[in-house]
Amino acid sequence: MNISLLHHLIDNTLTPEERKELMEYVRRNTTREEFFRLFDEVWVAEKNASIPRELQDRMYARIMEQINPGADGQHSGPDRIQFYKHAVTGKIKRVIFSAAAACVAAALCILATHLFIRHTYQPATFAVTAELGQRASVTLPDGTLVWLNSGSCISYDSDYGHKIRYISLNGEASFDVAKDSEHPFIVEARGITTEALGTRFNISAYDTDNFLTTSLYKGSVRVNYSNASTILQPHQQVTIDLRNMKATVTSDDMELSEAPWRNDELTFDGQSLDEIAIILSRVYNTKIKIDDPSLGKECFAGTIHNTNIRNFIDILNLTTPIDYYFKGDTIHLRRR
Repeated sequence: MNISLLHHLIDNTLTPEERKELMEYVRRNTTREEFFRLFDEVWVAEKNASIPRELQDRMYARIMEQINPGADGQHSGPDRIQFYKHAVTGKIKRVIFSAAAACVAAALCILATHLFIRHTYQPATFAVTAELGQRASVTLPDGTLVWLNSGSCISYDSDYGHKIRYISLNGEASFDVAKDSEHPFIVEARGITTEALGTRFNISAYDTDNFLTTSLYKGSVRVNYSNASTILQPHQQVTIDLRNMKATVTSDDMELSEAPWRNDELTFDGQSLDEIAIILSRVYNTKIKIDDPSLGKECFAGTIHNTNIRNFIDILNLTTPIDYYFKGDTIHLRRR
């Protein structure tokens, strides 16, 4: 058989004479298995993909339906692609050749569609973002509730929940996970994954931070990092230093039921003023500059109700040796 005929068939460049030659060869000489063995070899060379067996069956059935109409899939003799046994005139032959060629083209359309979907399908990605100075919340398709802190984003694919429930996080978010033991809930943030079934937890993983913190309020989670993992119990949190992947687990003596920021509270537990300034800039979408570098290294602890930036720095001014002033759109902090 002239293999170039199959190349031209795949490329849809068969001339009428070549089509007639190909169909005549198929009619006289080629069994089903021989035809698809040759066709598959050429298709792999052209498209770098093989033809699934079930698709071969569909193509063959379509061809036989056109070549032997009314045969109900039954034909005598060996498994061959063949025409009617009785003689036909040249005009009728041309009609049969055209019908068979059209059928092959239709079968190729099925094949092309199948391979296009198989090789190019990508699930859609959905994203939810809380801009700087804003917050957001969303209910995921499985009923899981997610609250996003300022300057945060989550994303998930349209196949979320088909096998697993996979979320990507940049920033900080709290999760109240719907129970579903057959579909694990996984959050990925900065290369670290947190797995849960039915639970309530918070992850803080901003790009500007050197630490990732996962806090558990209900249920159980496993935090996977580097080549290790940590299982948290309620009211525990793990803080991972992303510079050396060292993890520290601590307990929350207050036994909070959810992240403080969910209740409009800013809680600091020994963070430096440099770190606090980054948080305030994110929460209030405001530029903050510390004039005295040594002041930025000092650490502070406490909880302040989150109303607005002016309220926060007024409280800071009254309770610490820190003064402030405005210059343009920037708040400057200095030692008093």
